[in-house]
Amino acid sequence: MSKEIEEDDRVPRRKLNKQEAIRRLLHTSIRLVMKMEDPFAIHLLVHSADKMLIDIAKKQNKLLRMDWEDYIKPEYHTSFFKHYRKTYNYLKHADEDFSDDLPIHDIAMMNVMQLFVSITNYRTIFQENTDHFTLFAVFIFNLMPQIILPHDEVGRQISEGRQGADRRQPFSRNRSGET
Repeated sequence: MSKEIEEDDRVPRRKLNKQEAIRRLLHTSIRLVMKMEDPFAIHLLVHSADKMLIDIAKKQNKLLRMDWEDYIKPEYHTSFFKHYRKTYNYLKHADEDFSDDLPIHDIAMMNVMQLFVSITNYRTIFQENTDHFTLFAVFIFNLMPQIILPHDEVGRQISEGRQGADRRQPFSRNRSGET
């Protein structure tokens, strides 16, 4: 008698490819950020998407728009990624650090920045933009207008819209035009 679990040979209800899986992780992360939900859950989703994007880029021999390995000396890659994924791994595993406490700094802002990078890498690899991604770009351009430099047409349009915001009519107008 075999003790292995047999594969489910039923027809699946649907299939999920890696692109859709990553898009779903990123879209959910965006919605959670906008609702100011749990930063630890967001962290797991964003880093899962980031890790898959890195793996897919390597398998397909594609370049990421933002790849940490391009900016870190090769001899520091292992150390960097151990530190970079420290919170992610802490939240996923308990085999080596089961009794350790995790120091938390500004995880929410780190999530926002990593989400921005992951969205940029997604758009580079899959050549796809979504309404969620555009909404998040608007959010980032408003959150940190002084540091974001648009690199494509979508970014330029969002940036120009933000810069022109002073000339727009007030948002809260009633039907007669009074504010």
